[in-house]
Amino acid sequence: MGFKIFLVSTTQRLKWIKSRYKLQETIYIGDGLLDYLVMEKIGYSITPNNASNFTKKYCNHVLQRSGGDRAVAEASLYILKKFFNIKDFSKIDLKKTKMSGSWSI
Repeated sequence: MGFKIFLVSTTQRLKWIKSRYKLQETIYIGDGLLDYLVMEKIGYSITPNNASNFTKKYCNHVLQRSGGDRAVAEASLYILKKFFNIKDFSKIDLKKTKMSGSWSI
C-alpha cells in the first residue's frame, strides 16, 4: 500500500508517535505488556482478546478476535463504525469511493 514501516522499541513508541502525530487524535493497537505506556497517553487504544489482562486494563476497547486471527481487520471495521459512522458497509459505492493501496478499484 506504499506505507513506510518503522521498527520502534516499545519504550520509545510514545516519543516517536508524539514527534509525528497529535496524541489525542491517534488510535493505537497493541498487545504487549509495555504497550500500556502508549495506551495511557494516546487518544484511543485497542487490544486483541488474547492480550494480557494487564494490557486490557489500559485500553479503550478489547476486540473479540485474538492477534493472528484477523484482529486487525476487526479493529479496522470497528474504527470505521465508531469514528467515521459507517454502519452498513454494503451500501458503500466502491466505484465512487477513493480507496488507498493497489487493491482499490
